Amino acid sequence: MSAEGDGAEDPDAPAAELTPEEKFSLEMDAYEARWGKKRRVAEERRRRLLLKVKIHEADVETVARECELDADAAELRLREHGGGVESVLRAYIREEVRALIEMHPEDAENVELGLTEKDVFSPAKEERAKDRSKETSP
Repeated sequence: MSAEGDGAEDPDAPAAELTPEEKFSLEMDAYEARWGKKRRVAEERRRRLLLKVKIHEADVETVARECELDADAAELRLREHGGGVESVLRAYIREEVRALIEMHPEDAENVELGLTEKDVFSPAKEERAKDRSKETSP
């Protein structure tokens, strides 16, 4: 009797070949299962550690006001910096300076100093201004 007619698969027959897309999909599923769990565990551990940091409500209000954040974001930043308001504010200023430098790369030196071009005294600029005034005077 033949097994072909009853519809049962032969266990000794070679498995159907997977397409490259199917292989990739299976590999990605395995990767996500392994690393997704590790990431969730790490995030939970980080959350627990941050909750142990003691902070004061007045510090949260200060950070929220100075860094233009809502209370939850200010609290998170404060916990990430160990409860130190000064540390949070320094990090905020560094972020702002980086953003300004990206927006105005030609004034990077002045941005780092917290100055605008009109505020910067430059002897070379003064010389050019004097030369221009001499040229225009009769």
